[in-house]
Amino acid sequence: ATLGAHLEEAKVEEQSAQAGCQALQQELEKERLQFEQDVQELKQVKAQELQDSVAEAANAQIQALEGLRSQLGAETEAALAALEEKLSGEKAEELATQQEQMRVEMEQALAQQLEEQLQARQQLQ
Repeated sequence: ATLGAHLEEAKVEEQSAQAGCQALQQELEKERLQFEQDVQELKQVKAQELQDSVAEAANAQIQALEGLRSQLGAETEAALAALEEKLSGEKAEELATQQEQMRVEMEQALAQQLEEQLQARQQLQ
């Protein structure tokens, strides 16, 4: 009877140990799943941080490029104004030269007419 009681007690202990083992395995599985979920969340957070960092860097580059474009625009504007001024100066010089040339030609033409008139008068006299 004692041996039977010991066997019964051992069976109960074994069942209790198995139940405890199953409970530990379930708890371990739950912890493993929670760990995997935490790892996935951490990966998502890191990916988002990286994406934000890349977006921030891209925005900084865009702002720098816009600044350069603005600066280049101002420099181009200044260069065009200087070129326009130079060209208008050259044009004014060219016009002055043409006017001088026309004046000289008109004086020559007038001188020639006067000369012709003087010759005509002399022939009439």
